[in-house]
This record gives sequence, structure tokens and C-alpha cells, in this order.
Amino acid sequence: MILSLLSSQSKTSGLLQLLGIVCLGLILSCSSGNPKNANSHKLTCEDFKDLTKRDLRFSLAKDSYVEGNYEGALITYQEILEESKREDNLLKSLLTLENIGLIYLKTGKIKKAKAVFREIQKKNEVLQSLKYTAHNYENLGKVKKQEKKYEESNQMFKKALDIYLHCKQYKRLAICLNHLGANYYYQKNYKTSLGYFIKSIRLSRKIDSSVTLSHSLFFIGKIYTSRKNYKKARRYLLAALKVDKENRRTLNIAMDLFQLGEVYALQENWEKARHYYERSYEVVKSLGTKNPTARSQYLFVLNKLIELYQKTNDQINVEYYKNELAELYKK
Repeated sequence: MILSLLSSQSKTSGLLQLLGIVCLGLILSCSSGNPKNANSHKLTCEDFKDLTKRDLRFSLAKDSYVEGNYEGALITYQEILEESKREDNLLKSLLTLENIGLIYLKTGKIKKAKAVFREIQKKNEVLQSLKYTAHNYENLGKVKKQEKKYEESNQMFKKALDIYLHCKQYKRLAICLNHLGANYYYQKNYKTSLGYFIKSIRLSRKIDSSVTLSHSLFFIGKIYTSRKNYKKARRYLLAALKVDKENRRTLNIAMDLFQLGEVYALQENWEKARHYYERSYEVVKSLGTKNPTARSQYLFVLNKLIELYQKTNDQINVEYYKNELAELYKK
């Protein structure tokens, strides 16, 4: 059972029991076609479940976001938001605000992101959706994470995790476990970090979520790299690489290869390090520079290759990658 995978969550407090009851009430109300507060805001359960499918603009904005066109995505979401205000459609407003907040978060506009998530919190007092309560805790956790306020971030993620557990939103639960694992990793609390990632791996395999699985495997590889257990680091990173290749996640593949290069560089195995850095370079270069995340990884790999060839006194390759770096800065 899923619950048995999360031993730390197995003893349910009175508060969580209450959340479970509320969640059950929400599910039952949806099945009867009469969700609480829906009618007063012209919403139905069908709206709640698949609004994004019925409004193609959400898909267009999502595509823009994935491609790194954050400005284009933001413009589309702002158009939808204005429309939702005219229609007094609270659900559409919440969906749109969440995506706007995530764009602000992705582009480093922390204050704007925080303001948006606070607005969602206020609006959700009317809708009383556990989904948005949990999402908002998770998003506020991301804000605190970017601010490097890890303890506050952990509190938010744990609140979200409790609700996801009781509402059986297992993929979101796995994501929260990964967030917590990453936070403890950045705090250099590797033992606690490892515990969260192992739980996420077990859950991800149970629900067949390759996205959360590869993320957990990758970070465990980083943990063992930090612990200088390079054999285990390689094992987990190669496992992450396998999952990402199977699912054709090109940017993740580039990051997996890069981290494998790091493992060998730390052991001063320059030939193996070069092999993985250059493979990472080839993959990330194929993505182009429009996506900011891909561009950032591209810069990172180029700098590492320059550093490696300087250490091995290969001036020809140093100059080659320096020229490549200079060209990239011009774009």
C-alpha cells in the first residue's frame, strides 16, 4: 500500500483526520455534481476537473512556458485572468494566478510570486478547495526555497504533503518529498535528504512516475558525490540517465551526463570527466539557447570544459571552448 511506503506519515493526527474528512466531502460533492461554493461562482465539477482541457489557451501558454518563452506565456495567462474577472469565474482565476505565480518564481521575481500566491490563498477562502490549499503551501514552499529560508520552506512542503497524502494525490506527494529532499540536501543534512528521496523513489515506482523517479535518483547521486562515495554516486546517476533516456528528457540527460563528469573530475579521472562533459555539451547544444534553463546549463558545461582542459594543459581545446563561450554570450 502507498501509506506503508511513508512510515513517518503512518500515524495520523487529529488534524489530518479532519483534513481527510474534508477531502472526502469534497470528492463526494463532486461526484454528486454539486461542489461546495461552485454554483455561486458558476462552477461545476467538470469545470474543476478539466477547465484547462476545454480552454486551449492554457495549452498554448504551457507550451510557451516549456519552450522558455515566459513572456509569451505570461501574456496569455494575463488575458485569461482578465477574462475570468469579467466572468466572475473563481476557478479560472485561481488556475491562471497559480501559473502566473510560477512564471514569476521561475524568472526570479520572488516578491511578485509571493504576492500572487497570497492572493490565491485569499481567494481560496471562498472556494475552500483542498487542492488549492495544498498547491499554495507547495508554491509558498518553493518561494521560501528560492529565498534559501529552508526551515520555513520545509514547513510549507510538509503541510502540502499531509493534504496530498489524505487526498491521495500521490504524484504531488512524490514531488513534495523531492522538494524536502532537495532542501535538506542544500542544508547539507544528507541523511535526512536521503530518507525523503528514498521514500519518493518507492512511491514513484508504485505510481509509475518517471519524472519524480529520475529527480530522486539524480539527487541521490549528488548526495553520494558529496559524501565521496563515488561508486554509489555513479550507480544512481546512471539509473537517472537510463530513466531520462527512456522518456527522452533531453535537458535532464544533459544534466545527468554533466554530474557524471563531476564525479570523475573529483577523482581526477580527467579522461572520463572529459567524456561525460563533452557528451553533456553535445546534448545541451542541440537544445539551442532560447530556453533559459538550457542556456544556463550550456554556459555551465562550457566553463567546466575550459577548466578541465586548462588542468590538462590542452590549450587548443581551451581556446576552442572559449570561442564557443564568447559566441554564446553574443546571442
